[in-house]
Amino acid sequence: MKHFLFFIYQFVFISIIIVTFYLSDEFINKPFTHVDLIAVVIVFISVMLIFSLIDKVNKRLHDIHLLNKILFSLLAFVLGFIFVGILFVKFKIF
Repeated sequence: MKHFLFFIYQFVFISIIIVTFYLSDEFINKPFTHVDLIAVVIVFISVMLIFSLIDKVNKRLHDIHLLNKILFSLLAFVLGFIFVGILFVKFKIF
């Protein structure tokens, strides 16, 4: 059960990070203005918040072997990327 819970947490966190970077991409471009600076600060704060949540989850689920964590994280990244891609194509978001 802990393995499944770890995978779900990783899937959700990685999906949120992918969506954050995808949506912020249109605001961060040349020439660099104050809107770009605000977007970078918002992205930085949200990613740091997610990484702190990931750290808390990893501390709570510390008894899972490192190799399993790496494999579940890679699987969550691939499935999260596919899920977000399908979500954006299906609902024609941007």
